[in-house]
This record gives sequence, structure tokens and C-alpha cells, in this order.
Amino acid sequence: MKKYENIKEKFAEKLNELMKEKSLNGKELSILTGIPRTTISSWVSKKKKISIDYLCILSDFFSVSTDYLLDREI
Repeated sequence: MKKYENIKEKFAEKLNELMKEKSLNGKELSILTGIPRTTISSWVSKKKKISIDYLCILSDFFSVSTDYLLDREI
């Protein structure tokens, strides 16, 4: 289970990178995706893990794979 310990941190890094690339803040991402701003904030601050539903929404929005968002290599 050790390889899954940093999921929140890795996801937060990828999300921050993607938001920066698109020049988006949490509020703007919330408006564009329908994801509550407080939820996005909790991901960015590494307080909460992402749900599968939101992971899929962000994957589609940013046109990246879910593995990319989670910084996973198979």
C-alpha cells in the first residue's frame, strides 16, 4: 500500500499544474466544471482525496487521462 500513500499530494500537484497552464483559479474551475469551489480547495490543500466522479470530470475537462491526474505509471 506504500505506493498509494502520496495520492493526495500527487493529485494536488497535477491539478495545480493544469490550472496554471489554463490560467484558472479554483473559483473559475468550479464555474466551468460544476465542482464546488470548497471541494477544489480541499484537493489543492491536500486535505481530501478525489472521488471517481470528479476525477472523470476533470480528466475530460483538461483532456488528460485519470492516470495522468493521479501521476500514475503502469
